[in-house]
Parts: sequence; C-alpha cells; structure tokens
Amino acid sequence: MFDQLLESTRALPDSSAILLVHYGDDWLRGSEHCLLDLCLALKKQGFSPIVWCNAQTLSDALKSHNVPHHCSEMHIFLGYQKKRYDLYAWYTQVKTGIQLIKKYRPALVHINSAAPCQWMQAACLLTKTPSITQLHAHYGTFKDRLTLGLHFCNIIMGVSHAAIRALDRDGINRQQTRIILPNAIDALALQQQPPIPIKKALGLKQDAILLLSVGSVIKRKGHQFLLNALCTLNASATLNHHRKPYYVAIIGDGEELDSLKAQCDALNITEYVFFLGNQDNAFGYMLGDADALISTAIDEVFGLVLAEANLAKIPVIAPNIKGINSVIKQHKTGLLYTPNNSLSLQKALLSLSQHACWQVRVSRGYYRALTTFNSHNHIYGIVQAYEQAIEIHHNNTLLTRFKKWLFVCQAIKKWAFKKNLLAHCIINKKTAAIK
Repeated sequence: MFDQLLESTRALPDSSAILLVHYGDDWLRGSEHCLLDLCLALKKQGFSPIVWCNAQTLSDALKSHNVPHHCSEMHIFLGYQKKRYDLYAWYTQVKTGIQLIKKYRPALVHINSAAPCQWMQAACLLTKTPSITQLHAHYGTFKDRLTLGLHFCNIIMGVSHAAIRALDRDGINRQQTRIILPNAIDALALQQQPPIPIKKALGLKQDAILLLSVGSVIKRKGHQFLLNALCTLNASATLNHHRKPYYVAIIGDGEELDSLKAQCDALNITEYVFFLGNQDNAFGYMLGDADALISTAIDEVFGLVLAEANLAKIPVIAPNIKGINSVIKQHKTGLLYTPNNSLSLQKALLSLSQHACWQVRVSRGYYRALTTFNSHNHIYGIVQAYEQAIEIHHNNTLLTRFKKWLFVCQAIKKWAFKKNLLAHCIINKKTAAIK
C-alpha cells in the first residue's frame, strides 16, 4: 500500500532537519508557545525544524517566525470527534507523514503530543525513521493511551511526572524509555516586555489588592472556585472594615467566559472581577502592579505561567497538585493551598500582607526560574533526548518489538480484567439494592 512512497527512504542520510508534528486546538496556548520557542532554539543550534500541524493560528505564528511548516486537517481514529471511525483519514495521515519524511529527510521526528502518535508511529516504522514523543498533557484513560499508540513509542518525554504517570500503571516500563524534561521559559525575550500597571486603568486605588489570573477560561482552570472564594473573602471584608477587599483580573478566553460572568452577577461580585480577554503581553501584566498571580487549576501537567510569574517577581499562590508542585516549591517559591479548600485558599491570600516572607519567596522563585527553567539547559536536554532516541532506534530489534507487543497484550489483559471486575461489582450492588 505504501510501496511507492517508501522508495528512496530506505536509508536516510545524516540530516540536521527535525520534523515536529503537532495536534491541538486552533489557539496559541502553553504547548503551542513551547513549540514555537523550541523551533527558534533548534534553529540557533544549527538544526532545521519543520512543523506539521492542524491549526491555522499556529501555522500563522510559524510563518511569522520563518519556520517551514505544513498545515492540514488531522483526525483521530477511535477518538471523540466526528470522523472517529474514518480509517481512510488515518491512512491519509500516515501517507502524508511518509511524504513529509521523504521530502525533508529528517534525522528524527518529534511527535509533539499523543494524538499524532497514531499515524506517525506507522510512518516512522515504515520509513525506518527515529522518533520521540513529547507529552504536555495527562492521558488518564487506558483506551486513549492504547488507541493513540503511546505504548508502542520507544521513548517518551514528559514535561513533568504528571504527564507520564498514567503510563506507569500499564506495566511496560522496562520496554520503554521515559524522560522528564520540564518546559523552559525564554527569560531574555519575556523581560523585553514593558511593565503594564493596570490598577489605575481598572479604576482601582494603588493600595487595592489585585490578583492576576492568566490562562484559558475553561473548566479545568477552576475559575468558578476562585470566584466563590472571592465572594466569601470579600463578604467577611465588608464586616471587618479594617480589611481591604480583593480584586481579580482574568487574562484569557474560553468556553466558560459567559458562565463566569453570570456567576459574578449571581454572587454580586461584578465590581471585583475584570475580564481582560487574551493578551499577547501577559508577562507585562505580571511585571506591573498586580499583587499576586493566582491559580485555581483543578488539573495541571506543567504550570508554565507560574514559572513565568516567578521570573516576573510576583507572589504565586496555587493549588498543591501534581504538575504545579513540581514548578512551585511550597513556602520557598510560593504558597500552595489545599486543592478545592476555600479556607486554605483564603488563608494563603491573607498571607500577602506578610511582606518579609514573600520577599524571600519571590527572590528564590526568580533564581529558580532562571536556573531550573533555563532555555539553554532545556535545549541541551532536548538534543540529548534526540541523540538517545536515535541510538534506541538503531538498537531496536525484532526481539525488542516482540517483547513490547507482549507487554502491551499483558496491559490490555490487565485492563480488561479490572473492567470486568468493576462491572461485576456494579451488578452485585444493583442486585443487592433491589433485594
């Protein structure tokens, strides 16, 4: 089926080209910004990045940065979209992957999210091209990990342990190399943004307490919890005339925007909440006169904006969950409150008046942002991972592939047993309830 496409790709020459394949929504958020930064860093190191993506917004951004790219629709077989049973769409994407490998002859394919694994694993296998998969999200459903082909990857690079923790439960650790490499921030580029004081623009006094929330306005970010906590906190401030009310400025856009505005009306806190929409210079707002950056995320894999806040020398308050506590160190570079605990969040917010403690945390956070999340260290780690992926590819034999298939079959058997056991438990409970 792929014979004609495979001609002249049997023995790829040494190349500085890296083909990066990205699947995502039509926006520029965390993983997209990281991809853009990586492309620019690779170019500085003498590599030639080429990107295949499915989003026009990312395509436009790549064009503005003079990064060669190819943009086309991508559909996940057995996914959650309309064409989830379209096997021909999957075949077409494998075919496109082979054509791009044949055209650019990359030294390696960097699969920048789990979805493209489904067709790029096949394209790389057929063209004998090394590949590495980078995960920016947590894939908690076994069905997704299996159908996307994560178990068949030779090497997986997670931006945090939260990104790869679900794979640990599947029992194929010995047949797969895994690396944890945190995302990086381009400190020099970010620090070129001028500070944006917004209190005056919002009609607030200079001594007002303004919290900044930066990120997509989606359920996973937990803005609803933030607004409820704000309502409770300001209600007690009304009774205690010595306490100042808190204000929140939300930078970002998303599907929950209208719902949050309605919630503000229902809680009667509209005067305390400001929706600023998407801002290209969000870091400039962090450098401004806001008093703290607040996160109420329910689930997070890597809190990139929190590392940026450390760089901006602004206090950080966030939930103590995986993906965040690997970025912010409790009591050292910020304060982590108990997830979904309003009293814990309120206590953390009230601590903002303890200026001496926060000065130490802010200084430590700034140092950690410059060192741990340094872009130079990150690209060095990426290049090392590429070299490791190429070495693993060359050492990959039929025996190692057979062992991997064996372990995958065992993982499926284990999952099916648990599923069957759970179904029996549910049936027994229903039977007992009827009796």
